[in-house]
Amino acid sequence: MRLVFDNGYSLVLSGSTAWTLNMRVTSPGDDSWLNTYGYDLGDGRWVMRDAGAEGPFAHAMGVTLTDWQAVHNEVQEIVGLRLSFDGREVPLVVREGEVTT
Repeated sequence: MRLVFDNGYSLVLSGSTAWTLNMRVTSPGDDSWLNTYGYDLGDGRWVMRDAGAEGPFAHAMGVTLTDWQAVHNEVQEIVGLRLSFDGREVPLVVREGEVTT
């Protein structure tokens, strides 16, 4: 999952094989994060899509990120984030190795 902010920076989130959350900040114009998905899936392929009009992202579009909190599992590994956009929360957690809302 990639969250792009109006200054061009983005936050790239992915689930690890240990079902923890990987986070990476990228600079404007840095598309190196795409290399992770550049492998052959046979007949399948990765397709990027804009989820900005879908919940829970729709209410956060154009709103300032005012706070974020890490979500930890029982051994204090980061397994999610709670992003607050002017009081509206967008929860992102790793479930079965995938980042979900």
